[in-house]
Amino acid sequence: MIDIGARDPGAVLRNGSITRQDSRDEERFADGRMIAAPHHGLFHGAKRLGERIAKSDIVGSIGETAILAPVSGRLRGLARDGVAVAKGADVAEIVPSPGAEVAGISKRDRLIARSVAFVIEMERAGYAPISLESFF
Repeated sequence: MIDIGARDPGAVLRNGSITRQDSRDEERFADGRMIAAPHHGLFHGAKRLGERIAKSDIVGSIGETAILAPVSGRLRGLARDGVAVAKGADVAEIVPSPGAEVAGISKRDRLIARSVAFVIEMERAGYAPISLESFF
């Protein structure tokens, strides 16, 4: 497992549980408004990331049900087109603030991505990933 939490993002964990998400990233993206799926089905997006949208614009659909934007703003998150979603799953995020970030990758996410790539390369080369858990 790769730790994605505040304790040590990107750390390789061989046992135990993964901590919650880093609260600093939750604060960084606290300005977004999530849109939940009203029922299960296949989600199909109608907009692109970063696109400006008005309140009540169609963001996508699940079957015959249109998913409407609850606020005006920019689209920062969108479920992959054709993905199966459960009722209540987040399918989109709208940022009402005109100056909000809608693109990029946080430092925490970079650490996690590098760690995952490192573990994959080690395993492909026949090595077991190292663990520093006993040193803490």
